[in-house]
Amino acid sequence: MHKYIAFISLGVAAAIILVTNATAVAQEVDAGKSRKSIDYAGIIEHAEQGDAGAQTLTGNFYLKGSSVPKDYEKAAQWFTKAAEQGHVEAQCRLGALYESGQGVPLDSEKAAYWYMKAAEQGEVNAYVFIGLQYEFGHDQAIPKNHEKAMYWFTKAAELGDARAQFRLGTLYEGGQDVPLDSEKAFYWYTKSAEQGYEFAQEKLKREK
Repeated sequence: MHKYIAFISLGVAAAIILVTNATAVAQEVDAGKSRKSIDYAGIIEHAEQGDAGAQTLTGNFYLKGSSVPKDYEKAAQWFTKAAEQGHVEAQCRLGALYESGQGVPLDSEKAAYWYMKAAEQGEVNAYVFIGLQYEFGHDQAIPKNHEKAMYWFTKAAELGDARAQFRLGTLYEGGQDVPLDSEKAFYWYTKSAEQGYEFAQEKLKREK
């Protein structure tokens, strides 16, 4: 049980860790490929010229400390530039920084603003992050609302997002301000577990 509480306590504050649509260059960095094969200077130069994709990559470099010292404030600055141009990954990452207070002041409303901007472009990660905000609430800025959380999780779950499928299962199982439905809870736990989502797999194991 404690493991689930630990996961939930991270909530949207750790959403930056959950963003899965990193660009190809960022994936190469994470995979440990030779840094010499990545033209960091060229990417940063393009970023300075206003290219939103390059600005997002530069933000990722500062976020992860790739070829430059890790600096959340600079990461936020670059994500802001790209987000304002409509770059969906930058919008999600900027929202997550506002959610966690890394590099920018902690601000749930600004986080929600950028998540919604990304959601308007069909970004599944944004659906999940908005769902988490409504599931757990954030003081008076974003009141807890399980009905709205279910709406956003359902959008992501139907697109195959394992995290959303698991959260949707917990809402159906809990039945707090939403319909109590053990069959639907089991269905979504199973869908999540089939994708290898650890929390869903452990949940099903305990209920055998």
